[in-house]
Amino acid sequence: MMENLIRGRNPPQYQRSPCKEVRAALRKRPEEELQCLEMTTKRKIIGRLVPCRCFRGEEEIISVLDYSHCSLQQVPKEVFNFERTLEELYLDANQIEELPKQLFNCQALRKLSIPDNDLSNLPTTIASLVNLKELDISKNGVQEFPENIKCCKCLTIIEASVNPISKLPDGFTQLLNLTQLYLNDAFLEFLPANFGRLAKLRILELRENHLKTLPKSMHKLAQLERLDLGNNEFSELPEVLDQIQNLRELWMDNNALQVLPGSIGKLKMLVYLDMSKNRIETVDLDISGCEALEDLLLSSNMLQQLPDSIGLLKKLTTLKVDDNQLTMLPNTIGNLSLLEEFDCSCNELESLPSTIGYLHSLRTLAVDENFLPELPREIGSCKNVTVMSLRSNKLEFLPEEIGQMQKLRVLNLSDNRLKNLPFSFTKLKELAALWLSDNQSKALIPLQTEAHPETKQRVLTNYMFPQQPRGDEDFQSDSDSFNPTLWEEQRQQRMTVAFEFEEKKEDDENAGKVKDHSCQAPWERGQRGITLQPARLSGDCCTPWARCDQQIQDMPVPQNDPQLAWGCISGLQQERSMCTPLPVAAQSTTLPSLSGRQVEINLKRYPTPYPEDLKNMVKSVQNLVGKPSHGVRVENSNPTANTEQTVKEKYEHKWPVAPKEITVENQPMSLKLTKLTV
Repeated sequence: MMENLIRGRNPPQYQRSPCKEVRAALRKRPEEELQCLEMTTKRKIIGRLVPCRCFRGEEEIISVLDYSHCSLQQVPKEVFNFERTLEELYLDANQIEELPKQLFNCQALRKLSIPDNDLSNLPTTIASLVNLKELDISKNGVQEFPENIKCCKCLTIIEASVNPISKLPDGFTQLLNLTQLYLNDAFLEFLPANFGRLAKLRILELRENHLKTLPKSMHKLAQLERLDLGNNEFSELPEVLDQIQNLRELWMDNNALQVLPGSIGKLKMLVYLDMSKNRIETVDLDISGCEALEDLLLSSNMLQQLPDSIGLLKKLTTLKVDDNQLTMLPNTIGNLSLLEEFDCSCNELESLPSTIGYLHSLRTLAVDENFLPELPREIGSCKNVTVMSLRSNKLEFLPEEIGQMQKLRVLNLSDNRLKNLPFSFTKLKELAALWLSDNQSKALIPLQTEAHPETKQRVLTNYMFPQQPRGDEDFQSDSDSFNPTLWEEQRQQRMTVAFEFEEKKEDDENAGKVKDHSCQAPWERGQRGITLQPARLSGDCCTPWARCDQQIQDMPVPQNDPQLAWGCISGLQQERSMCTPLPVAAQSTTLPSLSGRQVEINLKRYPTPYPEDLKNMVKSVQNLVGKPSHGVRVENSNPTANTEQTVKEKYEHKWPVAPKEITVENQPMSLKLTKLTV
């Protein structure tokens, strides 16, 4: 039937092998066959099949391609198959180092986005993209624009932030249709003298550059609404700014401005002004000329006072003057009836004006780190406040009127001198967080009712009252309390083995016991050691791990031997994690009988094989002592030696670590130590 409908010409090739989808549809719904026909004449019904696109060989219309975040190192070749229809190409966040020439054959391309790649230059062939409107090459390594970029006459938006661009070519100013230019975080030191030719520019962002001046031709930017010059090197406000009458947003933060001149008042359309992080000491009275100003940011400057004319900014909704040197606020601040956010933290305020009660639209109030001893009662009229922070002041009490702020949800009173809270706090039904201390475990601590000791009025309190404010006198540096002489003496004591001889016969009831000071608490380990008393030795210790590096054997010792001396062995203890038994080599030393005095014996151990971490610890101790790391000369004990010779003279070397095993043997006139080295 299809063939009978074709008259006057041979059937096309696609009719011999129709698309499976079309054929299946015709079988299911034969009544819809006529939908595939086109009526072309009035006299006769001549129909023809609409060719199936998959057999026509027609080019598929693709206008947008997005290859963002695909880890590409070059532009995919598939892009060039759509060079006639492609309008938008996204290659964001890849590792593309250069743009191929074939890309610039895409004559219909209107938006090219290749931010966050590895481009080092922009090829001159970009001039062939005559229909290009948006170009994004931010976060690359492009150092300059080609001169012939002026051929891209249709460009309206250029985003080239975060590139090492040091200057703009003269041809750049011929992009007369440019409306948005973003060159943040670059290396610009100046702008072209004829920059004012970009008369259609509405947004200009030049943050984080090295600009010091602006060209005078910028007064021609009559349509400019947003200008961002933050984080540059301006020492004064450029004179050309007051001629840009339509300017609505101005960022000049993080510069070196010292004065906010009255010329700023000529910007009648200005809505947002950020002058924070400068060195501004005074604000001119003529700032009141900014009648449309809604946000004024003067944080982190050197202001000592605000002009009274600030009360004429009737549309102001945000005022930030924190981190300055303000000692008082003008009473005219109460005229800011639309003010919603007020931050005057980190100043030297000793009081708040009573006119603050007229700020009926206020929602956020921050007066942290000042010297306020009290709050004005009028603050209760600020009934729309939801967040109020009064941290680090000198508040001793709060007014009862604070209970009228019934929309209050967050209140920070930490680091003050409050003894209690007024009973009117019970009216704050929406209060969700009450901070009374910086290290408070919960946002809201339950309060209990008590009677004031003087006025007998009901007040609220809990275990966090009275507050103890942090004072500078409470903090003492560790360097102030460090005594190097005492520290060295204590270190020397820990590095020696001391034998204390006593003639007293006491503590008989403790006979047979061993006091192991190595098991003491950390703060008691300065005098740690093992005290042996005249009795049978016992290896008992408070914890098992304290004995893993010392084995004390029980053996009979005469109780009444007058020549027997007992002492205290004090030395460095190894860490509990290093308690593994190690091979030992025994050496013996016999000490002559001495009494009534204390003698220090300095011993140094032989360099024997042991774990690497223990070896490093010993070396560090030896470096502190100042002795070279060599072996020990072992002197044989001689019972017939002169008893008047001091042990200190006989043993000249130090022993930095405690012995692994100590045994005490019974001899008539001497105490014999057997040192087992690791």
